[in-house]
Amino acid sequence: MSCLINFTPHLLLTKKSEGFRKIQKVRGKIQKAVEILKNGGIIIYPTDTCYGIGVDATNKEAIKKLISLKGRDFKKPISVIVKNFKMAQEIGEFNSQAEKIFKKNLPGPLTLIVKKKKNVYQLPNILTANKSKIGIRMPNNKIALELVKKFNKPITTTSANISNKPECYSKQEILKQFKKNIKNIDLILDTGKLPKTKPSTVIEIIGKKLKILRQGPIKIAFSFLGKKTQKQIVFNDKFPMINNKNVKIKNQKSK
Repeated sequence: MSCLINFTPHLLLTKKSEGFRKIQKVRGKIQKAVEILKNGGIIIYPTDTCYGIGVDATNKEAIKKLISLKGRDFKKPISVIVKNFKMAQEIGEFNSQAEKIFKKNLPGPLTLIVKKKKNVYQLPNILTANKSKIGIRMPNNKIALELVKKFNKPITTTSANISNKPECYSKQEILKQFKKNIKNIDLILDTGKLPKTKPSTVIEIIGKKLKILRQGPIKIAFSFLGKKTQKQIVFNDKFPMINNKNVKIKNQKSK
């Protein structure tokens, strides 16, 4: 029984298709992207929503460069992408509910906010804006997942845009928004124009309570948690409780 709509995009790519060739070309640049991350550089990569900005989430100076690039408030925390649940557990505390939500719905356009714990990666406080919690993502995008697997450490995931500007879904939009400081971006993993999908749904885990911080592509259906837990859900806006059966979602061209 699912707790959320599984956002599992499908795209038929033949070996002769332009999309297939573009993704294969980008795959050849992933090792270069990994080296850039290791050296404290900035990359832009596709996700299952919009393009995201990535730096080594363990590198304080790289995170500072990212914040400067976006013109972002230092008081706003930055989420990370992980390669699997094991890595997620290494940086955050997961109770049984959070684990169920993660395993049933990730990879997908969902960010889980959980309590941060001391970990082998020694994530700097600037990443989480000195807060005790951390946002964790695992995008349903082959390039993003291959990137974090090869890097083997958490990577920042924040939309590729100037703060308070629209999210970017193509290289052209990225170049237009960042034209004044494009030299500070070391590499763009360009897989073409992405479908205009809302940023990820954000859920905060507060003990046995679940709080919706941002509505996104995933719609919530918490029936699997049981009546007792359902009563404890806190919504910060109206949000429909819906069944995930027979729900169709637009194909994701970034796959």
